[in-house]
Amino acid sequence: NDLGFPAGVSADAPAEDGIALERVVDSDAVAQRVGASRWAELRAAYGMGERSTIGDSASTFAAVEALLSSGTGIVFAQPAYTGRADRQFDTHEDDSGTAARAVMAPITPLLSTFLARTLAVPERNVVTLLVGEFSRTVPRSDHEPGGTATLIGRYVRTGTAGPQSPDGSPPPDAPPPDALWAYAAAALRVGGSPFGRNPHPELIRPIG
Repeated sequence: NDLGFPAGVSADAPAEDGIALERVVDSDAVAQRVGASRWAELRAAYGMGERSTIGDSASTFAAVEALLSSGTGIVFAQPAYTGRADRQFDTHEDDSGTAARAVMAPITPLLSTFLARTLAVPERNVVTLLVGEFSRTVPRSDHEPGGTATLIGRYVRTGTAGPQSPDGSPPPDAPPPDALWAYAAAALRVGGSPFGRNPHPELIRPIG
């Protein structure tokens, strides 16, 4: 969408093994991939209206589903338009979580629609990974080393990989970042364990 790239992500990153990054901002580019009638249906599903750019939360979710349905394998999206334009989820001095919930309030209904629709697609195993930039200290809601993520998919069991410490930090035995990708690869049914062993097999439904 039109929020730009996070710090450290290049708009012209080189292709790796034939996989390249493409930024999508113009809704016409999305419509061309799925066809006018399908794009109209998606616009209506997310309440996008007649916007011509991918420039708010509704159009972002509509575009993500369109790209997935047209065969795109991985989509990275920043759906938050209610926080600061340069930070979005970067709240501070938010002891009660009020500011964070205000950022999420307009996103949650759209996310619910997206999950209900994509988890019901019979021929695709769509896995949604929600990530932020840091964990958060308690009570000041400052940057805490480590990170937190939520993984949602048809083969993912409800549960947690481990509670955070009372001060907001990850648990002392938290695995390294590669473990998150190993967990996501297991949810995607990727063969060969390219990121190593999934440290939480109990959170993935077995095959069969």
